[in-house]
Amino acid sequence: MQTIFERGFSDSVRKYFEIESELKLRTLDASHNRLVEIDSKLIPDSIELVMLNRNLIRKIAPFTFLKKDNLTRADL
Repeated sequence: MQTIFERGFSDSVRKYFEIESELKLRTLDASHNRLVEIDSKLIPDSIELVMLNRNLIRKIAPFTFLKKDNLTRADL
């Protein structure tokens, strides 16, 4: 089963999340890709704005947006 990201992009994003606690990502623009599902691992807790529009999203895992206290906007 393919991950939520296309090959290559997923490695870069996963490396970011390994150091997420040190960096505070506020905006995530993953629009215009081929994402088919999203879960809480995709979206860091520090996020304020997430743009996932123009993807092929078919599934959003339960609790994906839980503990995203700073989130003010999510474009799906």
